[in-house]
Amino acid sequence: MQTRLSRLSEKERIQIRGIFAILDDTSSNDGENKNRALSRMDELFSRTDVFDPIDTIECQSIDSDYSIMPCQTDIYQSVWKEASHLRQTGELLQLGKKILCPVVALHGDWDPHPAKGVSEPLQATLKSFQFTLLENCGHKPWIEKRAKDKFYSILEEVIDF
Repeated sequence: MQTRLSRLSEKERIQIRGIFAILDDTSSNDGENKNRALSRMDELFSRTDVFDPIDTIECQSIDSDYSIMPCQTDIYQSVWKEASHLRQTGELLQLGKKILCPVVALHGDWDPHPAKGVSEPLQATLKSFQFTLLENCGHKPWIEKRAKDKFYSILEEVIDF
């Protein structure tokens, strides 16, 4: 979160604080307002999570699955509440020990989520794990000018086209 916030303007950081206040307000049942707030948060963080995105029009068509799905705050909050609990208790990594198939993680060096926070726990937990750090790449490698070809090349190799 700190990395994402550092990549925003002061005005946008103020907006994010307001969004968190709306999302955290348990006294409000205004689902539509919360959905709009979550959608705006997604817009802001989508910009902080990319290094050098491909053309906006091309990007919108590639990423269209995300833009046509309405934000559903109730689902978002319930999923992240459960995920946070699983992480904090260590149960998420315990569940990872049950994964028997090979796992490949492709991670951008500009991704606001720390690479070591992904690679180290999974390397220690999974039986078959491969981690590749993509240079000049954010959270969505398929829309990165400098990384998408490498991303797709690795996918094709792993999927064995």
